[in-house]
Amino acid sequence: MLLGSFTGVFCTVGFVNSFGLFEEYYAKVQLAGESQSTIAWIEAVAVFFIFSVSAVSGALLDAIGPRILLLAGSVGSVFSLMMTSLCKEFYQFILAQGILLGISQSLLTCPMVALVSQHIKVIRGASLISRILPGFLADRYGRFNCCFVATFLSGLIALCWTKVTSVAGLVVSSAAYGFSSGAILSLQQACALQLATPQNMGLAVGVVMAAASLSAMAGVLISGELAEKYGYLALSIYSGVSLLVGSLLLLVAKGGSEAGGVWGGLILFLSGGEIGQELAMILN
Repeated sequence: MLLGSFTGVFCTVGFVNSFGLFEEYYAKVQLAGESQSTIAWIEAVAVFFIFSVSAVSGALLDAIGPRILLLAGSVGSVFSLMMTSLCKEFYQFILAQGILLGISQSLLTCPMVALVSQHIKVIRGASLISRILPGFLADRYGRFNCCFVATFLSGLIALCWTKVTSVAGLVVSSAAYGFSSGAILSLQQACALQLATPQNMGLAVGVVMAAASLSAMAGVLISGELAEKYGYLALSIYSGVSLLVGSLLLLVAKGGSEAGGVWGGLILFLSGGEIGQELAMILN
């Protein structure tokens, strides 16, 4: 199960994170007449559907199990890429690589994250999908605490990265940001599971992922506009401040979960939107 979830997330989230390669190719070949900001809509739409449909796929996971979802998501993902290879117009890319691929990958991502958590105790299994060390730290120091630290550190690194001028510095800052930001997704799902019951784990994971859908789509577009019009310093400030605000909301959500769970769940839902800003920085 761990191996299957790892390879599945690698092919879904990892594929979307590599969209910059497709964007560069499209700008030179099929969509040479379109601007970079227009081409970025393909990625934005895909990310939006990956997150937004997760609430539905999570509820379906609790109701009917994973088999049909994984089968439909796998077939849909392959079919969407086949259709993408035939695309020539912008709207065709939106339909194939944006909408269809996003929905299909959402049917894969949410079940793979939630299933491991249902079958393996505490956070270790869920964190092993993407990062091992944060899972062990979360077991010892608390899920919300570690998610807060990871989000806060990502914000600080995002605020500082434009001041790096050497190759060695870029390598170090990229590695540090990759470690801290990579832990956010798995740890945030663990925080959601802390507010859930064994019967609605899929829905809990899906709702938190859905909370990031609008900001994920907007973040890709906004970050591109900021970088193009105002430079990377503006993008750095935008991403860093968004992450810092999200980390503070996580602290409030922690208090809500300890007090009874209702307010914690609501604020965790809201703070989930900040992941879109973090993703926007990675994808750009």
